[in-house]
Amino acid sequence: MRVNAQVESETELKSVLDTLYRQSQDGKSFTGLYELITNEQTIITAIHNIKSNKGSMTAGIDKKVIRDYLQMPREKLLRTIKTCFESYNPQPVRRKLIPKGNSDKMRPLGIPTMQDRIIQECARIVLEPILEAKFYPHSYGFRPYRSTHHAIARIASLINIGEFRFAIEGDIKGYFDNIDHSLLINKLSKMGVIDKRVLALVMKMLKAGIMNEGVFEESTLGSPQGGIISPLLANVYLNDFDWIVSSWYENPYQLEQYSNEKNARRAMRQKGIEPVFLVRYADDWVILTKSREEAERRLKALNKYFEAKLKLQLSPDKTVITDLTEKAMSFLGFWLKVEKPRTFTGRTGKVRKRPLTCKVYPNTKKLNEKFREVLDKIKSLKTTVCEYQKAVVIEEVNSMIVGLSLYYNKSICSKVFSSLDNKVFKACHYTWKSMYYNQNGGKNLDHVKTAKELSNRPARHAGYTTKCHAVEVEGKWVGITKFFMTGSDRAVNFNQAMTPYTEEGRSLYAQLSKKKNPLDRPPLYNPNSFRLAKKNSRSSNHNLRKYNFEYYMNREYAWNRDKGKCKICELDILPNDYHCHHIDPTLPLHEINKVANLASVHDGCHELIHGTSEVDNPKMAKKLSKYREKLKGKAKVVS
Repeated sequence: MRVNAQVESETELKSVLDTLYRQSQDGKSFTGLYELITNEQTIITAIHNIKSNKGSMTAGIDKKVIRDYLQMPREKLLRTIKTCFESYNPQPVRRKLIPKGNSDKMRPLGIPTMQDRIIQECARIVLEPILEAKFYPHSYGFRPYRSTHHAIARIASLINIGEFRFAIEGDIKGYFDNIDHSLLINKLSKMGVIDKRVLALVMKMLKAGIMNEGVFEESTLGSPQGGIISPLLANVYLNDFDWIVSSWYENPYQLEQYSNEKNARRAMRQKGIEPVFLVRYADDWVILTKSREEAERRLKALNKYFEAKLKLQLSPDKTVITDLTEKAMSFLGFWLKVEKPRTFTGRTGKVRKRPLTCKVYPNTKKLNEKFREVLDKIKSLKTTVCEYQKAVVIEEVNSMIVGLSLYYNKSICSKVFSSLDNKVFKACHYTWKSMYYNQNGGKNLDHVKTAKELSNRPARHAGYTTKCHAVEVEGKWVGITKFFMTGSDRAVNFNQAMTPYTEEGRSLYAQLSKKKNPLDRPPLYNPNSFRLAKKNSRSSNHNLRKYNFEYYMNREYAWNRDKGKCKICELDILPNDYHCHHIDPTLPLHEINKVANLASVHDGCHELIHGTSEVDNPKMAKKLSKYREKLKGKAKVVS
């Protein structure tokens, strides 16, 4: 079917993506995708998404970051990207080597140019709903709303309910570096992407090449880790593998012969076919079986499948069969240990058998690799002179502690957290002693406070009397938090109805994550906007150059934040009466259009801010005075 590419707002784009997802579930294939990918609204949404990514300030070989594009005039930026699509020839990715775990091995990362990232994000936005509809339900890596915790929960629940004690721990040799491009394009086509222009676009991305220390290398295989579209393509490549394993038992091909899955599986068991279940996270996967013989038979078949069908190899050293009752399995930073069945006497005196129980613990080796960074950051306080800067470093430490504890709290972690807190306290003791020993007459106890005395993270620290090291800033104590305050939790199975491509899926995610779904950004264009954009495109004046792409992008965020109401009179704003006020018009170009510096106001209220007229309404006058005060001493330029 041909896709509707006539979208003029984020709401319309979301509706089209929802339709793609729904019809892809029905087995439809799609043409006309290229027009949707190159649509102006798709480009704007892509830049919105990239801007919020922390990698947006990492440059490719052209040394440009997202800021260089945000400060371009709106029309010039859109024209630049559209022109790039017309004769697309991606630049090579910049290779960067990063440490792999805590070993001497390095993992290659490919960093595309910012322009190529925008193109890739446009493609990802349109392709993802089509592919999501056809992905295997129990692959969890690089997919929206899914996490490592869902994969862990799935394995634990299968073991607890089905009593699977044998696991094939899969490891694909150099997966991302050995993806066959032609096979990948063929798989994309079979999954419904039949627009040849889009397939050619993806092929060009794969063939972009690598710039390694100034030397160009062709990319005949692989999808560089670091590219925006690479995770999506990596899942496409292994999707057939997922469904092949699933067909062995979980979703049998002959299902249509039976009234439901339960009956189909019962018939398979009667034929001597043993249960087999797969859980995959990116290129890490686990297959659970009830016997070693079945695991060995399936692994032998998989070795042949990977070589013949995917042109990949399983690592013989790392792809192993583990009896989980004898040895723990390491997966995604956790240890999964299975207790052997035990007999016990019930209340009636009858001897009963307790089933297998899977217990999840933090993988302390993996955890300690990250924890060392926490200790190093604490020690860096010794060379930090300013108390304000010390407070900033402490909050960086706290972010690391909270991040690690939230990842590992979906396990049996209380003893590990207690041990880590002791190590943090000890590191802080020697660090604070170095900083304040002489100041306090040989004591540093003045800088050890109870958690409830701290001013930072009050909701987290409330009610705790445990001791924390802190620094004093403007009469307030800013201290280092504790791991144990996060508490232990249980990973839960993923709700397969959750998806960003249905209203129900988005509502479920908002409900379970306790996060509000972001509001659609409205198209806030009016004649005055286009007049300013036109002047900006041919001006070097700072006061006009501020009306760049970032301005038009962030004022939509400001509108949603202000709920479409004027910051002065608090009345609703009609589109033809809307102005966006720069609170401080003298800030440098890279700061002036941040959302915090923008305010939604009526045309008339905007004139009042920059004027001297008074108003009778006391509440309105107070707000007007506040905005005028912020302009006081600054250049009086109408923004």
